[in-house]
Amino acid sequence: MAVGVRERAGGLRWLDVQRLLLMVFVGVVFVGLARPGDPAHPLLETDLWWHLANGRYILAHGVPSHEVYSHTAAGHVWVVHEWLADVLFYLLYQLGGLRLLIVLSAAVVAVAAYLVYRLLRHAGLGNNTGVLLGMLLFFAAAPSFGPRPQIINFLLTGVLCLALLRYREHPTTRVWWLLALFVAWANLHSGYLVGVGLLAVFTVAEYLQSASRRLASARQEGVSILAKPDLRRLGALVVLGFLSGLLTPATYRLVLFPLGTLSSSRIQSFIIEWASPDFHTIPGQTLMVCVLILVGGLLASRRPADLTYLLWGAAGLTLALTSQRHVPIFAVAGAPLVGHAAGALLAALGVGPRRPRAASVAAARLNAGILAVLVLLGGAFMTVNLTTPSIDRVVQAIEPVQATEWLLANRPARQLFNFYSFGGWLIWKAYPEYPVFIDGRTEVYGDAVFDDYLKTEFLTDNWQEPLDRYHVNTIMISSGDRLTLLLPTHGWRLAYSDSVARVYVRG
Repeated sequence: MAVGVRERAGGLRWLDVQRLLLMVFVGVVFVGLARPGDPAHPLLETDLWWHLANGRYILAHGVPSHEVYSHTAAGHVWVVHEWLADVLFYLLYQLGGLRLLIVLSAAVVAVAAYLVYRLLRHAGLGNNTGVLLGMLLFFAAAPSFGPRPQIINFLLTGVLCLALLRYREHPTTRVWWLLALFVAWANLHSGYLVGVGLLAVFTVAEYLQSASRRLASARQEGVSILAKPDLRRLGALVVLGFLSGLLTPATYRLVLFPLGTLSSSRIQSFIIEWASPDFHTIPGQTLMVCVLILVGGLLASRRPADLTYLLWGAAGLTLALTSQRHVPIFAVAGAPLVGHAAGALLAALGVGPRRPRAASVAAARLNAGILAVLVLLGGAFMTVNLTTPSIDRVVQAIEPVQATEWLLANRPARQLFNFYSFGGWLIWKAYPEYPVFIDGRTEVYGDAVFDDYLKTEFLTDNWQEPLDRYHVNTIMISSGDRLTLLLPTHGWRLAYSDSVARVYVRG
């Protein structure tokens, strides 16, 4: 019996401090996101509702090719680039409600955060430094996380980058499975083009590195050189990966879709997540720290950075500085370069990665006890935050729940003007009875409709003109909106009011 106890105790020795820290890192990411947030800082994104509504619509009618949810953009071409993600989200909602969506979304981000850690370790960092930098990159990207299809890009970018680095180390491994990844990715989100771009960058970088090393007739110790057939295989994968966008309901339009979004000055100027990171916030300041590590490490490094790391990092950082929405891409694609830079800084300080040692039985037992306590605390935290009342409290604080119920019960005139952030909820709860004026799908409406909305919302000259031109008879706006000051004096009657929304009708 005593021998058996000692064997079980010895089996715990794998749980050293390094593994414990890694588990804590992934656990903190998961538990921190497995909640709805609070009314002041919700993690539930307002576009979630139209994604759910669209999944419901697709299962009933098929993937739409033209706008169906609004009266202002009816008939406009709509590239439903997230159709498969919308369907999956709706099915998950039907299976377990918002609670399941929140938990699984948190799990996706946690797995992606682990992949970032693996990329940092791939650059030569030790476990503890990898965990610390992984946490920094996570905080920098945190504003983009929550139950939304966009998190799929974070996960699949990590899968792609790790797969390519492993292919470089072992070219005999299969790589064609990445084509299936691209096909699935293209149907889940148009962000698959980021993956194709990173694959193209990898291919070019590896070609240049292979050529330079052969010309020098030298093979760098510990660095693999891809042979010409391996590079040709990657080149073919770039082309086929790009064409995988054609294997979607949108066909060629999916490839062109990002051009319309990126070229819209309205989207870039008025949608917060498309703006550059705000360096006055904690996520922005964390990103700044990562950039400083990057610059300092490259200056301190005694050896040039791997060209693939350098180009991936440059591409990711360019995207991140252009838009907060793209910081997660930098967190993944830039991780190897950040890891290289951090390693160079530590080496300049005379600090190197320590070889992990098996924990003693006593230390392992202590680590197991700490882990058990943390698991219990995390479970208790999730239990409290994922109750139905907790989730409903957040939803009711940010969405016009009661105002929409009043709308459907009293049926005022159908032509609606709505606050931008309310559009997704109205599509989810009031479609088809009340087509919306606008919602988060700004690319569907185009600059003309968006300008009409801004003209009224921002009370510019002749702000009533869009209301008359679109024959608006009912207005649902935020209770704190400036329009509430003028509508009663311009022929609009307050029909419903609560702390979130107000409804006005003509006359």
